[in-house]
Amino acid sequence: MEKRLYTVAVDLGTTNVVVIVGWKNDDGTIHVDKLVSRPCEGLSAGEIENIASAGNSIRAALSEVEVSLGFRVSEVYAGISGRFIRCDSYTDHVFTADSQSGVSSQDVEALYERMAGVKASDDEIILESIPQNFMVDDRREVKNPVGSFGKRLSSTFKFILCEPTPLDRLQRVFAGLNIKLLGIYPTMLTIVDSIVTPDEREEGVAIVDLGGGKTDVTVVYKNIIRYVASIPMGGQTINSDIYSLGVPEKYVERLKVKHGSAVAEMTERKLLQIPGGRSRDVKGLLSYNLAAAIEGRMMDIIELVKGELRESGFGDKLSYGIVLAGGGSRLANVAELFRRETGMDVRLSETDSINKNKPDMPPYATALGVLMRGLADGKSTLLSSQQHQQPRPETQHVEPERPMRTASVQPAATAPVQPETGTAAKPAPAAPSASDAPASKPEPAPQQPMSPYGLRTRIHGQTIEEAKAEAVVDDEAAERRKATEERRGGFLKSIFGKMQNFVDQSFENGGDEDTNF
Repeated sequence: MEKRLYTVAVDLGTTNVVVIVGWKNDDGTIHVDKLVSRPCEGLSAGEIENIASAGNSIRAALSEVEVSLGFRVSEVYAGISGRFIRCDSYTDHVFTADSQSGVSSQDVEALYERMAGVKASDDEIILESIPQNFMVDDRREVKNPVGSFGKRLSSTFKFILCEPTPLDRLQRVFAGLNIKLLGIYPTMLTIVDSIVTPDEREEGVAIVDLGGGKTDVTVVYKNIIRYVASIPMGGQTINSDIYSLGVPEKYVERLKVKHGSAVAEMTERKLLQIPGGRSRDVKGLLSYNLAAAIEGRMMDIIELVKGELRESGFGDKLSYGIVLAGGGSRLANVAELFRRETGMDVRLSETDSINKNKPDMPPYATALGVLMRGLADGKSTLLSSQQHQQPRPETQHVEPERPMRTASVQPAATAPVQPETGTAAKPAPAAPSASDAPASKPEPAPQQPMSPYGLRTRIHGQTIEEAKAEAVVDDEAAERRKATEERRGGFLKSIFGKMQNFVDQSFENGGDEDTNF
């Protein structure tokens, strides 16, 4: 199989970690060869709170990718997002070198150099800077300042700022996995590349990424990213509301996805049967009540989104309305609720320029955006699926080995075993006695039986023969214990059998199949 330039991107979310591997054709078409999504632990609202848990989640996803594609991942691009990221504006200017000839490319470069010298405060780091406009003599805005006549060229830049602690923790996680970070991108920016059309970029659109622990808002107008914000509220908040209805935690997410709705009045009224806390309990929950809980919390999120749109200053200029992305966009009728509450056009995210084997993009648009930015940067790894390597090892707890007992009554004379061949090495000569009598040749240690895997089989540090020799028990006492355990087990089996029959009958008589959970 021919070698390709693969790029690996990792999107570390609050509830899931997504690893996506792809490459790009000469015509710009992006092919996704592998996408893995696994539950993620150790994060809250996008911020890493437990490095070990987050690292284990990433390791599990990467191991599946490596086994599937047959190569070891050593370099990745990563996305970052959370309430610790914000944007701020700064305006500066330069005087043109020759006002008679107009603004030159050197003047524009000088302005960029001044903006590159802008320093953030000690508690923030500049991730990216985005020019918003160019003004000539503070009178008129121009799209391309080169060639415009004027004495003064000014511009406003939008700076994407991040607190240093979350960034440092993300770097530490990958360093612990011996993986090189080729780049860290704010997913609020990269998601634009994966789901926004050219017309939407020009005429104005807001991307609302409904995640598990947060909701990200990105505003694009005139092909420029104008505003970004992160709201620390998402799908987990909705799950907490459903849990308060008495639904066991392990059923909450499945119940929300299968029967939930963001608009209560559009929900069919039916009784959902949910297993209770004990095996014989079956709880009933009206689908309308479930939808009402979801709708109430989703309206809180929408109000916060509307506030961010007002804060951006472009809320009334977005001709193409809102694009919904993220796992929360899969919720039934969520687009309709956004449409009603904002009065704007709303659509679910889609992607183009992806091969026919593309994954479902609404939940994975952020990961795809990170991949596309990495492909644009060009720092890919030349790999072939024939380059098979061992999968990434899992962290395992190894119990300390008990010392092996030997059959010899003279342990000092036992010969060590060579691990390469399994044969006994020659012992050192014994020390001469006072009478100078020759030392007797020690007997070699008994060989242990070999297992089918080439390892010497032992039971708790003993050979099988030794274990059998010591496994002497009182037959009469063993029979008494066996009879007691059989009586006790038979009684418990009878009780649990009756309880299981009760639960089975309850579900069989509970109604239609789609109302049973």
